[in-house]
Amino acid sequence: MGDLMTKRTLNALQTLERFLAKHPHILTERNPLIVNCWEVMKCNRKSCPAYGRQGVRCWHLKATKCLIQHKERSSSQVKKCHQCVVYKTATSKPTQEILERFHNLFYSLHHPELYATQPKTHVVRQHHIQTVIKNVALTAREVEILALLLERLPRKQIANRLQISAETVKKHTARIYAKYHVHTRAELFGVIKSSGT
Repeated sequence: MGDLMTKRTLNALQTLERFLAKHPHILTERNPLIVNCWEVMKCNRKSCPAYGRQGVRCWHLKATKCLIQHKERSSSQVKKCHQCVVYKTATSKPTQEILERFHNLFYSLHHPELYATQPKTHVVRQHHIQTVIKNVALTAREVEILALLLERLPRKQIANRLQISAETVKKHTARIYAKYHVHTRAELFGVIKSSGT
């Protein structure tokens, strides 16, 4: 980074710091213009991490079904999302655009993988689940949890989606691991990937 760029970056950060000191509520403020992407897009992909969640910033979520459908991942996710009608609605007023830019900035600091170039990850789509479970006796709930595990959702998010406790998800996950003779999610992915899905 050149001296001029360093100076501009420092000036921008100082401006940002002063702004946040004057408006500390900005990152906790709710944006009333955020719409439910699954309603606006008339989406029925229930395994999508945004599906059924009220007021969620879907552009902050990994592996959303619209991005998988368009083969968009990692660094291109942000660009694709900013072109979407859901994001454009949330930022249709200047004040709300400022709010979302701040949210995006701070989210990117905590989740740099959305803004960095990464290789495509193996995502098992819902229509592959029958292939995955054909030789393993899973309960209906275990099938639901397996599908969400394969979407790489964290335990808490799976619990929220299925409206059960994180502890219940943990117990079901342990049973799934036992049935696949694995001990970790990485091992589970490996077994399933090697099965040809």
